Formats: sequence, C-alpha cells, structure tokens
Amino acid sequence: MKQKKAAVFFLVAATVLLLAVGCTKENANQTDAAAKAAASNAASQDTAKPDTQTASQDEIISTFTGIDGDPIQVKSGVQFPLKDTVTLTFWYDPGWNFIGEMQSLGEGEVWKWMEEQTNVHIEFIHPASGTGEQSYQLLFASDKMPDILYATPKYEYTYGAQAAVDDGYYYDLTEYVAKYAPNYTKILETYPVINSNVKTDDGKILSFNQMYMPEHSKACNAGPSIRADLLEKIGMKVEDLVTYDDWHTALTKLKDAGLCEVPLHISKTGSMEYDEFLAGYNTAQDFIVVDGTVKYGPIEDGYGEYIDMLKQWYNEGLIDSDFGLNARDPEEVDVINNKYAAWWSYCSWNGTKKWNASMGVADGFNLIGTRLPVKEAGQIAHYRTPDLINNEYGFHITADCENVEVAVAWFDLWYDANVSLVANYGLGDTHIKNADGTYDWSEKLTKAEDASAARGRYVLPVCPFENYTRISNAWSDAQKESQKNWLASSDYAYFYPNYVVMTAEENTECSTIMADIKTFVEEETYKMVAGNSSYTFETFKDHIIKMGIEDAVKIKQDAYIRYINR
Repeated sequence: MKQKKAAVFFLVAATVLLLAVGCTKENANQTDAAAKAAASNAASQDTAKPDTQTASQDEIISTFTGIDGDPIQVKSGVQFPLKDTVTLTFWYDPGWNFIGEMQSLGEGEVWKWMEEQTNVHIEFIHPASGTGEQSYQLLFASDKMPDILYATPKYEYTYGAQAAVDDGYYYDLTEYVAKYAPNYTKILETYPVINSNVKTDDGKILSFNQMYMPEHSKACNAGPSIRADLLEKIGMKVEDLVTYDDWHTALTKLKDAGLCEVPLHISKTGSMEYDEFLAGYNTAQDFIVVDGTVKYGPIEDGYGEYIDMLKQWYNEGLIDSDFGLNARDPEEVDVINNKYAAWWSYCSWNGTKKWNASMGVADGFNLIGTRLPVKEAGQIAHYRTPDLINNEYGFHITADCENVEVAVAWFDLWYDANVSLVANYGLGDTHIKNADGTYDWSEKLTKAEDASAARGRYVLPVCPFENYTRISNAWSDAQKESQKNWLASSDYAYFYPNYVVMTAEENTECSTIMADIKTFVEEETYKMVAGNSSYTFETFKDHIIKMGIEDAVKIKQDAYIRYINR
C-alpha cells in the first residue's frame, strides 16, 4: 500500500508541478492496487453497518417532508431515516462563489434538510479556491480518501475512472446501483440515451452522473457575446453580425470610434471556450467527428484559414497583441474600463445580470450573445457548447468508504422526483408554485444581491437531477435572446462526445501523445498569428503528424465506435 501511495504521490507531483500526464505504471503498482481493492472490499463487508432494511428485501418506502411541507413517499435503497447516524465525507469543489459567507455547503438549507430526512451527516471537504485540480490528484496519494468524490473533466484520476476502479480507488457501482438505487435505475430504464451515456462500453456504472430532466434539459448556454450598446453607437445591431466579414467591419468601427481599446477578447488558445469563434471554419482546436470519422481539428485546412484571418486582425489591433497570456474570461477591470467590446460569456452573465451599475460599468451596458460567425451567410457552425441531457460530471464512491450501501442509497435519493424538487427549488420562500403545479425560483434567488451565494445557501447549485428551467425561466429578455442567437446559428454535430470512454491503456497512450501536441498547438498558434513562428501552416501540420497525432486519432476513433455501438 505504501509503495503504491508513494508511486502515486510522485505521479501527482509531476502532474501538478510539470503538468505531465500519462506516466507508465509499474507491475508492482498493479499488485498493490489489487491488494488495495481486495482489502477495501473486505473492509466494506466486515465493517458493522447501520441497522437497515436492504433493497434485496421488499420495496422500501421512506417518508420525507416535501417541498410544500407535506409528507412525501420516496423509494429508497435502505430505510430512511437511519436508526444510527452515519457520517460520509464528501470532497466537493463547487466554486467558492456558491459558498458565500458560509464555511461549507453543509450549512446550506437543502443539505440540512436532507440530513434531517435521512440521519446521514455529510462532512464536506472543499479545496481552497483555485486549487481544485491539484487537490483532487493529491487525494490519490493520501492514506484515506473521502467517501465521495465529485469529478469533472478537470478533476479525474490520471488514467480515467475505469483505471481508478481497477487500481482500487473507486467502487464499481454496477451491482450496488441495481440493489440500492431504485430511482437512478428507473431513470436509466426510462431514458435509453442517458443509459448509454452514463455507462461504460461494457455496461458498467462507475459513478452517479449529474443529469438533466429530459423534458427540461440544458440547451447551449454560452457563446460569443458583444456590447449591444456600443454597436448602437456605430449604427449596427447584434443581428448584423453573421459572417466573419461582418465581425471585421464591426470590430474595426468600434476601434476607430474609440469605443474600446481592443474590440475582441480571445483566450490563449486563439479562440473561445468551445471554439465558437473558430467553428465557422468547420474545425476546432480539439478532436472533431465529421460523418462518423474522427479528425484532429488543428491539422484541418480550416484551421489554417482561421490563422490567416487572425493574423490580419492581430495586425489591425482588433485582438490583444499578447492574447497568448489571456484567460478564458476578460479581467473585470478591463470590462469596466471598456477595453473590450466582445468576448465569450455564459448566458446567465449577459444583459445586465452580472455587469451592472454595482460593478461600475457604464450606463446602458448591455451584453448580448451573437450568432456564431461563418464564412458565408446561410451557413451554420457545427461546434459549440453542446446541448446536454446529462453531464460528464460524476460522483464517485471510493474504496475507502466503509458504508457503501448507505452511500449509494443516500445518493440515489437525489434522483427521486419529489426530492429533486427540493434540491432544485429549495424550501419555504425560495420558490413560487405556479397554477399548473410547476415551480420557479422566487425573488429571494432571482433578485439576490449575490445570486451565486444565494443559490449555494438555498438550493443545490449543481443538482444531481436538475430541471434547467429553474435557471432559464429566470433569464431576462437579453439572456433569452443570447441563447436564441447561439442556437439559430450552430449545432454541435462535430463535437466529440464527452461520454466516450477509453480503456486505461488507451487513456495512457493518448494522454502521452497529446500532452506535447496540445502545448505545441497552443504556442505555435499564437506565434503564427503574431508573425514570429518558424512554421508555415503546412510544416505546422507535418510536425503534428510526426508527433504521433495519427495514433491518437485512431485511439479516439476506436473508442468512438465502441460508444456508438453501446
């Protein structure tokens, strides 16, 4: 065990300090991993469990207090509330904007309500702001892991979730879900797409997936946005921005009029969060899928065309001269001081929801989402923030959890329809009930001075089973217009699905190849745009091929085919 922990510690240190990935595992590690898994499973079986009825017996119904204060009947894997209190530790990085003045999410009203209903106490472990990725990796070098981990694409075991199961860190939840998770099981049986997305190629369940109610799922909620109030001053409107030429005209006029210093903010990648500004060239800075064939976007011809366009805009001062240092979002001070006129934004930040008088922005400030630019009017882009019926986010139960049955049954409760109402809309005056029986947030949430902190205190910011209309129904007209523009101008047909699962060996090989390629692409993209690269686009492509991209593409293709065949 100590040998394995030491090996993982040095791997984590390399990941954090050198941003290295894909190191080779030794046979000794595999032996220790098997021992850890076996020991964890044995401990799980031998540890005294709460006196509960189990799901292998008759159907279990627990009685809770519902959203309106009335008793509700909830299917459950064990009988709740438990006779004896069980404490589960939960590593969770929710974003400190949701914590507000609380010390922990556990002070939130819904979490306290759930403890009252179940007699399960959650002891949260929140990493310090900005340290989530490093903190997550360091967990694998610790003597004892928390019972539950919240994983995202940024926070996951180096070799993937399946490898974490194989190496003895996570439970394979397949049999536990079948026995102790009636609500989660019902959703998977009812919705084949969700069932396919959340399972591995061989049908395993490795985590509880964060998902959206299919009838209230999450459509594209972010994309390129522009100051509509500044456009008006140059005689243009948001709807005038269709093609790259339209954008060039608008950005040039904004700069010439002195309305901003640098009209367009792009990140260090040379694009935006989901490559929305690049998508009009039929590519992305990642793997794409075109008619079932996996390709690597930066070696597609469209990528070279995009670089040529950015060169012109760079020379004209329409983008930052040092955009290679930019984060995804512009600095608040730059927005307040009108440095930029356009940037990538979430829908919930548009209009005046985030940028208002209290932030110190100019009177009339109005940020609106635009169409994704294309080369010719009438075209649509095929890459953007995807519509989601479920996220790739997962809640893992670790092999150090001594009450795995209770943990599974407890987490399953969030997927019950009545429990999810409380999670989505809160208790008491945090919601209003409409005439048709649906719910919306009340002004206690929609007009809170600190909206994020209010969500953290009164509802679950990330609901395991979320009704996304709780957010979209609260949008302003400007925010609704933003989403309408993104949806009307694009789809995500080229998006490589988040739910594709590579084997541990594939993950290791692909990560090793891509670590250097991603760095090369990002650095040389900036250099080519700035005019100080030794590469032409053709030699840039040739170099990426020599670095092994074709092997990575084959791995991605094979994994994609398995996903399609699930």
